[in-house]
Order: sequence, then C-alpha cells, then structure tokens
Amino acid sequence: MEQKQFKETVLLVDANYLDNVQGGFKAFLRDKVGHDLPAADLATWIIDMVMGVLWDATEQAEKTDFSQQETQVVFVCEKNETELRHFLPARLREEVDGMAFSEELFGEFLMSVVEDEHLVEGEPLLVESAEMLLTSQHVKHLIVVPDPEKGLESLRRLQQENTNRHMEIITMEPDPSHGGISLLGYALLHSLGLSPDQL
Repeated sequence: MEQKQFKETVLLVDANYLDNVQGGFKAFLRDKVGHDLPAADLATWIIDMVMGVLWDATEQAEKTDFSQQETQVVFVCEKNETELRHFLPARLREEVDGMAFSEELFGEFLMSVVEDEHLVEGEPLLVESAEMLLTSQHVKHLIVVPDPEKGLESLRRLQQENTNRHMEIITMEPDPSHGGISLLGYALLHSLGLSPDQL
C-alpha cells in the first residue's frame, strides 16, 4: 500500500481471528435461538464497525453527512488461509481484494487483502501495518481489530504514543456504551441478522 492511497478512515482487521470469533459466536447463538444461522454478511459487519467508532468520535454526529466518506478496509490474513468460513463473501483474494461497495448513508468502502508470509521476524504484520498507517498524514481514524494473542500490547503502545491520532483497538471486551456488548460483538450479531434483544 502506498501512502497516497490511504484514506482518512482505515479499518485494519485480522481476518482469520475475525472468522474464528464469528464461528464461536454462531455456535453460541445457535443454542440461544434454537436453529442454525446463515453465513454472516461481511459488508454489514464492516459498516457497523466503522460507523460505531466514527459516530462516537464525531461531534453532533446525528447532523453530520457521512454519505461522501471513503473508508479503506484492510484484511490481514495468514498465507494460504484466505477463505472465510463464516462470512459472505468468503474468498478474500477473489471476492474481496480490490473490491468496493457503497452504502447510501455512509459512503464507499474500499477493500484490500494482505497475506502474512512471515518472511521476517518481528511484530505481526497487523502491528507493522498499523504502525505504517499511523505515519501517514492522510489517516485520521485508524480502527484495528486484532487477535488479542498476537501483538495487542504493541498496539496499545502505538495507541499511547500516537495521541495526536484517533486510533481505536476493538476487542470482545464488554462496552457499556453498547448495552454491555462490545462493538465487535454487536457488529458480529448484526451481520447475522440478529439484534441484542433477540438473545
């Protein structure tokens, strides 16, 4: 990714972690609702994640026009693990990388996929990607969905060192502002066509 391509808002996601969490979430919810659940809608999940963060970060958000916004979505995945089991579209390389979609109220979402080939030792690729994005003058909002077991402390350090940037690290920890469910959990739920009051 060249810096001139970066948008003001970037959603950086560990795709394999996201898929694994959704699988566990679906198994839990199946017992709650009493039937199997379909594959989750990836676009719905993306919109919920981005707008959940931006809504909280924007003064008078209810009066703000987000319809012309461009959001960059970057999925980081393990090499040769590019197919999602619990989302549609599922094939990251063929159906997601280089694609875009628009939402009437929240603008355009431009998607790309980066495979971690582990060619060099050091921080996970997601952490290195976050660090690079924070060096760009274009990026104003960086939303990161990491695997908590892979570089979370390094991401927290980056967050503390870059207080001049709006960086959000989203995990499954409960969030009182979203009714006790984390934003990640809410977005996973909504992407399956469910809402918290159905649980």
